[in-house]
Amino acid sequence: NNGMNFREQDWDRLKKIAEGNPDEQKIGAFGVGFYSVFSVCEEPFVSSGNSGMAFYWQGDQLYVRHGPIKNSDSTWTTFLMDMRNPLKLPNLDEFCRFLTTSLGFTTNLRQISVYFNENELLNISKEIIGHPRSIKINSNINRESPEKLFKLESVNIHNVKFEVITTPRTVSYRNHEKKRVSVCFQIASGNLKVQIQRKFSSEMERLTKKKPPSKTTIQAILPIYSRSSDMTFDIFKDLLPYPEQGNIFIGFRTHQTTSYSVNFAARVIPTVERESIDFAEKTLSVYNTEMLCSIGALCRVLYEDEMNQISQLYQHKSDENQLMLEECSVRILNHFTFEQSTPDVKVGNIIESQFYRCCSSQLSILSTHG
Repeated sequence: NNGMNFREQDWDRLKKIAEGNPDEQKIGAFGVGFYSVFSVCEEPFVSSGNSGMAFYWQGDQLYVRHGPIKNSDSTWTTFLMDMRNPLKLPNLDEFCRFLTTSLGFTTNLRQISVYFNENELLNISKEIIGHPRSIKINSNINRESPEKLFKLESVNIHNVKFEVITTPRTVSYRNHEKKRVSVCFQIASGNLKVQIQRKFSSEMERLTKKKPPSKTTIQAILPIYSRSSDMTFDIFKDLLPYPEQGNIFIGFRTHQTTSYSVNFAARVIPTVERESIDFAEKTLSVYNTEMLCSIGALCRVLYEDEMNQISQLYQHKSDENQLMLEECSVRILNHFTFEQSTPDVKVGNIIESQFYRCCSSQLSILSTHG
């Protein structure tokens, strides 16, 4: 990772469990992410800038040694993990799909390369195309969540292009033929103002070891079109899941579905294993419910925006594009038709309820009369 080098407070957090990143704008909350490496590795070594940290065992006690190192390239942060047991190279298609999906909602991470014995197997890049489009939020949409913890202040849409270049896995790499696959989609960002009282904020800080943010963002991935060349595996399916349900992303994708065919990223508070949204603790349940309500409101804003664009085009329709507009309308209806979310049905119920409740006008649809 060639992002910012570790600071002293980052090194300190790396060697402590249950002391997550206190920066309210960062995802990590519980400080257990790094410890997942011990499931495959005994003594990881981390280098960043001109410092290193070694983890080593003496009996059943884990120790840490931290200090300066000679590093010819101080730009990179490296996690070196000698596997406990020999591992086979993962299935390239599945690994590529996982990495591509992981890159879906990242803000700063734009490119990932995978090498095997100095040969590049994968190159995944993400490019923001053009300038964002601002969506006008209709006055009949209530921007605040039911308990007024969040207010949807603005919504912007970016066009994004993903490109994946793969090299087939062969014994010899001398005569390899690369495959190039690309897809374009939209990322819609809803900017939330956080309106939390001091007592509620103090309780959240006690539970999560960080203050709630003063502002945050919820995001959705919406399709534009896809283009492929000799596409032998569907590496983008988890990003564009239609007709299946999408998933909630909390950094990485969780197994919690959204109840409709769109992926969402939100700063909901997960359980420690980061696969489920926490509804057990009372304070966190209120916070998470309010965040999911904001997702429901964003859904309605995006739906109405799509239907409004069709309405404007329909007024000037010709016989040639009438069928196209009808097909587009059906696609939008299908994407925003709610199903039962899994494994927790409560997630989908909250989003769906707010989708309808937040707007005082009837749902826009395309009929034979426009």
